[in-house]
Amino acid sequence: MLMDVDSIIITDDGTGVAKALVEIMKANDIAATIADEIPSECRGLVFLGGLKKVSSAEEAMDINRQAFLAAHKIAHSLAEQGGVFVTVQDTGGNFGLSQEIGDNVWLSGLSGLVKTAAIEWPKASVKAVDLARGASNPEKLAKEIFNELISGGPELEVGITSDGTRYRLESYPEPIGQKGRTIDENSIIVATGGARGVTAKTLIALAKESKPRLALLGRTTLGDELPFLKGAATD
Repeated sequence: MLMDVDSIIITDDGTGVAKALVEIMKANDIAATIADEIPSECRGLVFLGGLKKVSSAEEAMDINRQAFLAAHKIAHSLAEQGGVFVTVQDTGGNFGLSQEIGDNVWLSGLSGLVKTAAIEWPKASVKAVDLARGASNPEKLAKEIFNELISGGPELEVGITSDGTRYRLESYPEPIGQKGRTIDENSIIVATGGARGVTAKTLIALAKESKPRLALLGRTTLGDELPFLKGAATD
């Protein structure tokens, strides 16, 4: 997937993996740099924030925010032109499915971000890598990341444990059970936040499918649109 772009920007994990990864890429004729500021025209990004050592849930959640802001900054470029977006986290090498990982569990939002990006950027190559740090040195970790990005396959979520075992996660649809109340034309749904963006799309889909009554709560005063906005159909 690294061959999809001319150059790769790597965020600094603070433990030496970023530097080692840049060296490996350059040795394989792939242009790569470490950068804190990500330009909006970037089309190749490897976010290593999930490898940082975290000592609290707040620190881990802040890494999720950093990844989201990075993805938001390059979203237009990758949606329009394609490119590469990769996140790397340490949640045990198998996304925390078989062991206690402490506050690192809060890093799991990174893989969710990648799965969302895969839907919104169909032209881009995206992947979430869960890399168990263990006692491995930065050079070994960087090599494992590089090998996964060069020859790891098309999976969205891949875990690599400290002994090198590779795990793949696969999402699949699950039928909705019959428990609970079904939304129908007698239902009343209260939606807060003004019903814009994803909320509006969700409510429109519900209205078409189940025809419930909708109560929309927002802070914007009701009134006529401003003259220069009339006729505008999108944000």
